[in-house]
Amino acid sequence: MNKIDKNLIDKLVVYYEPYGRDIIETAKVASVTSVGPKYITVGKLKFDKDTLSCPDSNYRLYLGNHEEFSEALGLMAKIRHQLNTLSERYGLDIPVDILRSVNEILAEAVNKVAP
Repeated sequence: MNKIDKNLIDKLVVYYEPYGRDIIETAKVASVTSVGPKYITVGKLKFDKDTLSCPDSNYRLYLGNHEEFSEALGLMAKIRHQLNTLSERYGLDIPVDILRSVNEILAEAVNKVAP
């Protein structure tokens, strides 16, 4: 996860509704106005630093620009699709060494994001 500190002030970020119909189209770009011990403030919205969610709305915060946000959404969709394809087409016919490799890569990614 990105380091959350005072260096975020004035940085452009994206806030979005994770359950909206078109996340990319409805995402909004705004500047971080303050960073406190518990919250990141973007405009008039406060986002919890641990969850990057706004307790007063359904918004979530993405600590990057709109292009990175769009790319991240696309990559997540692609990864889910590839995992579903493996599971649906091949199930337990996938060699265990490949499953181990995929598991290691995903576990490493999880540990980098939320150690």
